[in-house]
Amino acid sequence: ALNVDLVEVNKPEVKKEIVMVKDNEELKMIRDKPYKKIFKLGREMFSEIDWEQIPEHRQVELKR
Repeated sequence: ALNVDLVEVNKPEVKKEIVMVKDNEELKMIRDKPYKKIFKLGREMFSEIDWEQIPEHRQVELKR
């Protein structure tokens, strides 16, 4: 029997880069999901973001 502790599985680590929301970025709840304002092609748009990207103190203001 192989000693499992000696077997190293090399899995590529999938790390999703979590870009945190900055304090000056505008956030908005749309259909119970958080969005942040972005500028795309010179237009204002809202882009859906994950809760993990929002610092605790900003989540509080959104969940009011």
